[in-house]
Amino acid sequence: MEPMILIPIVENCFKHCDFDTNDKAFIKINLEIKDEILHFNTINTKDDQNQQKDRVGGVGLENIRKRLDLKYKDAYQLLVNSKENTFAVDLKLFLNKKNKV
Repeated sequence: MEPMILIPIVENCFKHCDFDTNDKAFIKINLEIKDEILHFNTINTKDDQNQQKDRVGGVGLENIRKRLDLKYKDAYQLLVNSKENTFAVDLKLFLNKKNKV
């Protein structure tokens, strides 16, 4: 498992969560390995009106996709869901190449 795939996802949860302005703010992180599939998902609250941006333009998810392509090719599934008040990432790594998407 390549740790530099999961770490930036967790960092982004804390970076972009609206803890400062929302009493009901939350971050949920789940990791499970079952039947040779690593399933990692995160969800956090956010406030797009008070969003901190990266100095380089927010390339975190783009870099994660590149790392996934290099390491896992077509043996992963990455879904990103940005809603009005939440941001979710759902990643599945098929550890046994026979379990492809």
